[in-house]
Amino acid sequence: MLLHDPNLDGRISDAEVLGAFDTLTPWLADFAEQHSLFVRKYLHNQPMWSFYFKHPLGGTGMLQLTIGRDQSKVLQASTAGAWYVDDDDAHLRSTSWVPVNNLSSLQQEHVIDQLADVLTRLLEAPESSRNQVNQIAERRTDHLGERIYSSFERSLREPT
Repeated sequence: MLLHDPNLDGRISDAEVLGAFDTLTPWLADFAEQHSLFVRKYLHNQPMWSFYFKHPLGGTGMLQLTIGRDQSKVLQASTAGAWYVDDDDAHLRSTSWVPVNNLSSLQQEHVIDQLADVLTRLLEAPESSRNQVNQIAERRTDHLGERIYSSFERSLREPT
């Protein structure tokens, strides 16, 4: 079963980019299901799918597939990834990045292989790789002083 909440999806208007994602959807859905990844489509109305998981060493892992246009207006896909851990008390996020990789092809097998590579790199990364530290906003609290998390964030914090 695909872990996806369409209420969290954004929208994109480029029909050719949308068509490229539509073509890849069966393979992307299979990949997400195989690895128990939560899918967010077109986050912030950008031409990308994001795949989230609870990292076994803590925090959140995230892979991205972006399909956009290069300078000559040709469709170009890329992958990237991050693993981050939030310290809500100190208001800090430590992150390890898998840099953007421009793909040579939009072929299903190539795209899935590249996403699998990002996932492997994130899962094999040592804790010491989370060496970029940024300040994050203080979380809102409820009337009891408990931090408020979105349902999406709660799902990534709950035991699996």
